[in-house]
Amino acid sequence: MCVARFFYDCYIPFNCAHSIYYQEMIDAIASIGFGYKGPSYDALRVKLLAEVKNEVNLLIDSYRSV
Repeated sequence: MCVARFFYDCYIPFNCAHSIYYQEMIDAIASIGFGYKGPSYDALRVKLLAEVKNEVNLLIDSYRSV
């Protein structure tokens, strides 16, 4: 119910549950256990976004070098 309420409260499209990363996210949170503090607004917006952007750029560069 907590996941459903999160989806409803944030107007997250239900098709996000089809993402290949959805279950991976759930598993990662569950493996850490009770009390895990999720990333902050700023971490999501700046630090983590920059890390994902870097991952994507590395992937693109690997395709370009082939």
